[in-house]
Parts: sequence; structure tokens; C-alpha cells
Amino acid sequence: MYGNFSELTIDPNYVEVTKVKIESANLQRFQLEDYAVFAKLREITVDNSEQVINVNFTGAEKMANFENIDFSNNSMLNYSCENFKSSNLPNLYLSSNSIDEFDFNCVPSTMKDLSLYNNNISTFRSFDSLRHLSQLTDLTWIWNSVQINRFNFGWLPISIQRVTLSVTGISEFEGYESLRNLSSLGYLNLKANNITDFNIGYIPPSLYQLVLDGNNITEISLSAVPPSHMFQLSIHGNPIQCTCSLVRDYVQTLESGYVTFLADWITGQPLKCANNDSKLADYPWKTDAAAIKLHDASALCCFDCLTEEETDLNDVFRRIVSQIFTFFARFF
Repeated sequence: MYGNFSELTIDPNYVEVTKVKIESANLQRFQLEDYAVFAKLREITVDNSEQVINVNFTGAEKMANFENIDFSNNSMLNYSCENFKSSNLPNLYLSSNSIDEFDFNCVPSTMKDLSLYNNNISTFRSFDSLRHLSQLTDLTWIWNSVQINRFNFGWLPISIQRVTLSVTGISEFEGYESLRNLSSLGYLNLKANNITDFNIGYIPPSLYQLVLDGNNITEISLSAVPPSHMFQLSIHGNPIQCTCSLVRDYVQTLESGYVTFLADWITGQPLKCANNDSKLADYPWKTDAAAIKLHDASALCCFDCLTEEETDLNDVFRRIVSQIFTFFARFF
């Protein structure tokens, strides 16, 4: 429904309505109660208002088939914490709205999917209240004005299945033990933050994809990956300092067949060495373990052959032994 109206009422005779899309530059009032009469209604989208929209979530409890409400590209949303919390909303998507603050303590206990994308949120409160949302399965927090800096995995509820925390400013984590106990967590996206270190050893067995690309990680301990854990790992776009130890761990991880490294779509490589002056930067950092070993045999010999320093020492030792035998041969 498109127009320039400030509020909208739909004829209740449209009993078969399942989706409603409202787009008006002048919309100023939205009450979910107005739509409770439509028993089959599942989705409502409210877009592109240039006014402050006063939102009332009361009525969700009467809508047995209602699934989600989506507010996108609106100037400003105004709602009370009490009203939001007392609603029975299962899913809420907020994208590209002008929202100054968000209080997680106001989220209703029925929430399953909460998405906060590019809303200019400058203040957030009670992130730890998330742990009490026992039905929450999906959390998306991307590209808001506020910088989270430090995130505690203990804030997440045991029910969580998919988490995206991208472009949030996160630089460090707490509560790794809590991460290990998130037995339903399958997808964790931490792309484009300020992360310098991440302990892969704590990922839960349920995790099938971990996204760490575009951070500031310089070292990654692939040897800490839990054995027999099959998952996808994305670490490209980090300033990795490559070492022989990393090469060995990387190849061993490839050969195990449990971890699938996701490649950068531009370079085709799962990782790129930041230490460009090292011979390791020229290694074929892809997913062919045999090719890496073959290249290594004629380069740094990180595997079965000796390094240049070890080779020099070996030559010295052989010359000394030869001279000793030569000396004794003169007398016997």
C-alpha cells in the first residue's frame, strides 16, 4: 500500500490477507492492534516514512499466525520499552532507521529473530539481558554507530543458533567457556571488526561456519581446532604473519578433511601473508595440501627437509667428522 497517508486502516473484509506492505513518506502512527482482525496475517513491512512513527506493539498476542514485522528506511521510530516488552512479537527486523538507542531489556521473551542493521544506534543498554531470551535463535547486529568493543559470549542465550556481529567495533571477547556451551550455535559471523585474537579451541561442536575475515588477526592457532569437528572457516582479509608452524598446521588441517577454508572471491585464497618479505608469502595458500608441500620442498622446507640454517650446521658437522677420520687413518 503506497501513498502519502499519516495512518492506515484496512477493510476487515479482506480476511485472506497474509502480508501487508505500508509505504508512506508521511506515516506517523502504527498500531499492531489495527491488524489483529486478520487471522491469516503473517508479515507486515513499514517503509520509507520521513516522519516520526509512533509505534504501538499491543495486539501481537491476538495474532496466532503472525511471524514478523519489518521497519526499514524510516526517519525515526518512537515506542515505549514497556509496550515492546509486553508484546508477543516473535521476530523483529529494524534496518536503516534512525534509532538513537536500543535497550535489550525491552525485548519480549517471545522473540526468536532480532535484526538490527544500520540503524545509527549510538547507545545500547543491557546486552546481557539477551541471555534471558530463551526462544531467541537469531541475532543480527550490523553497522550501527555505537562501538561494542568488548563482547561477552555469556550474554547469549543457550537457544541461539545464528549470530552476526559485523562492523560493530569488537576488539576482544570474554566468556569463551560460555561459547563452548552454546550447544545450538551453528553460525557465527564476526566479519569486519577490530579483532586481534580469537580462540578457535572454544567453538562448540554444533558450529558449522565461523566467519572471521576482515579483522586484525595476526596469528591463528589452527592446531587448537577441536578434533573431528567439521565446519567452514573464513579468515581471509586478516594481516596474518605466516610462519613454518602455520604452514604445517594449515596443511595438517586440510589433510584432516574436517575444516573447509572459505576463499576470498577476489584472490581465490583462504589467507594471505602480511609478511610479504617472507618466502611464505609466495606459497600457494589454497586448499591443495600436496601443492603446498611440493612448493615447500623447493622453498623453506618447513616439512621433511632441513632449513638453510640446519643444512649449514649439517655440513659443518660432516666436515668435522671427515677430518677426524682422516686424522686417525694416518696412524692405522
